Amino acid sequence: MTICGPCSCGLRGPGLEGLLTVLDLVDMRQSRTPIILPSSGTQLFIADVPEIAVREAVVNAVMHRDHRVRGPIQVEHSPDWVSVRSPGGFVNGVGVDNLLVTKSTTRNAALVNALRLLNLGEAAGVGVDRMVADMLRYGHRPPSFETDGGYVMVTLRGGRPNNAWTVFVAGLPVEIRDDPNAMIVLTRLLAERTVDGESLSAALLRDDDAAESVLRTMTNVEPATASRYLGDLVEREVLVKTSTASRGPSVAYGKGPKFPRTKRGSRTRGTTPSTKQQQEMTVDE
Repeated sequence: MTICGPCSCGLRGPGLEGLLTVLDLVDMRQSRTPIILPSSGTQLFIADVPEIAVREAVVNAVMHRDHRVRGPIQVEHSPDWVSVRSPGGFVNGVGVDNLLVTKSTTRNAALVNALRLLNLGEAAGVGVDRMVADMLRYGHRPPSFETDGGYVMVTLRGGRPNNAWTVFVAGLPVEIRDDPNAMIVLTRLLAERTVDGESLSAALLRDDDAAESVLRTMTNVEPATASRYLGDLVEREVLVKTSTASRGPSVAYGKGPKFPRTKRGSRTRGTTPSTKQQQEMTVDE
């Protein structure tokens, strides 16, 4: 196993010893940002390249490398990114475009089980999920993968964590912050006001229907239930329908006469917007 960075070194010897040494070397070179969680007063020290993601990337390389191909696993570490390159391509049926949705098969089940028993790795196919969730929960981009059939390389691009985002995610239920699909959706909402299955399908590596299913799971709201909620809001004049469509994604709603007026500077207290202004307001404003 080879590690490159401010200094380079080749590690020879038992695989487990090399694995642990690499993780220790990367850890020692990491910078950390202190973040205090207001809800509990707990202080976190967040590494520039998240530790769980680094561990899973290195362990995955050991688990899934092709031992029929000669050559070392190469780990390259700069101040704000880590890349891990392992000999051999993906196993049959697995590729860059389906890593999150295809159940992984391993070349060496005994090695996978041994690493799990040593608490060094997750079950086959789970490590990528953990890498994605760990990078996104601190405001970084998801890991990138590349291969030419002769190697697989994963790159983790970190840097200082986004403090506000880290605090927000830390307050979410653990099943949300550990779910790569949920974190992809929430991250997309930082840049876009609304999302749907069609806009998320590429990021989630799923078709439109499967992406919609992810959204329903996150919100715990089925289409029929959502329709009842919207109908109730229209009946109470909180929303008004602004489109001619009767069903489907083309149906649009705007603010009704009884929509809460909380936008700062939108109007003086005690005044009422004109009918024309009400008609021009939309949910997506």
